[in-house]
Amino acid sequence: MNLYCRAIKSTVKGFPRPLLDLSKSSFAKIMDSAFGHPLHPPFDPYANDINFLIASYVIPYVGLTGYVGANPLLRNATSKKV
Repeated sequence: MNLYCRAIKSTVKGFPRPLLDLSKSSFAKIMDSAFGHPLHPPFDPYANDINFLIASYVIPYVGLTGYVGANPLLRNATSKKV
């Protein structure tokens, strides 16, 4: 880790975030759920440029809807700020 990263990490505490599972099978499950049935062949975000573009929109969408769903459960205004 370089000097700048260490300085940032020691200054900005932040909070731990979960790792993202960017595997083909993970995206296939999301797309199956979105369509309501298993796709044949399974969705592969790395198969071509169009699939990659579609997959790149899934991550922020899922994150945003997760935040909106969790927002009412947060207890104070500081936690609710984006």
